[in-house]
Amino acid sequence: MTRSPAVFLFAAMSAAWVPLSASAASTLHSAPTEAGYTVHPQHAAQAKSRAQVLSELATARTDGTLVAMQWGLEVPRKEANAPSALTREQVRLEAERAAKGNLLRYGDH
Repeated sequence: MTRSPAVFLFAAMSAAWVPLSASAASTLHSAPTEAGYTVHPQHAAQAKSRAQVLSELATARTDGTLVAMQWGLEVPRKEANAPSALTREQVRLEAERAAKGNLLRYGDH
C-alpha cells in the first residue's frame, strides 16, 4: 500500500503544529474570533538580565551542571556530595541485603 506525499506532509505538519498550538506560555492564544487569536500579556515570562544569565552560566560551569547538560547526562545532585551518616560496614551490609532481596538495579550508579 502506498500513500501519497501529500498525506505524509499533512501528518508531519499536524504533528509539528500541535505542541505549538497548546503552548500556554505564549502570549497569543487561538480564539474563534475574526483575528483568530487573543493576546494575554500576563503569560509573558519575565526576561532575565544579561548579568543574571552570566551568573547562572558561571555557576553551571563550576558545579558540573553545564557539561552534564551538554552531553545529555543526568545533572549532578547537590546532596550527592554530602557526607554520609553511615559507616562503610553499614553500607556494605545494606548492599548485601539488597542483593539478596533482588533489589539492585544493575547499570545505575
